[in-house]
Amino acid sequence: MPSAPAPTERTAEAQLALWIEGVDLLGGQTAVARVLGCEEALVAALCSGTSALCEEQLRAVSQALLRHADRCRKLERQLSPDFSGNLTRSQARPPHTRPQLASKT
Repeated sequence: MPSAPAPTERTAEAQLALWIEGVDLLGGQTAVARVLGCEEALVAALCSGTSALCEEQLRAVSQALLRHADRCRKLERQLSPDFSGNLTRSQARPPHTRPQLASKT
């Protein structure tokens, strides 16, 4: 049986780029400082690479991203016009009728 390929090690630069994207998605450095329970200056130092990220910070932001994604999914289900129950009366349209297929004779 073939073995699974060995995972590639992430570089510090790649991790920092992902970290910055996560910070942006969570609302910026102030929001992430609240998540981490630290000063915004520390988050700025982490984002600039002048302070090294630790496992606890990565875990806390990862968990915050999961909570954020869950809230986004729930909100999307309540806003999506694909569900007729989400539309107001003035937005509702009559259901589409399926086109009739031409009969083969």
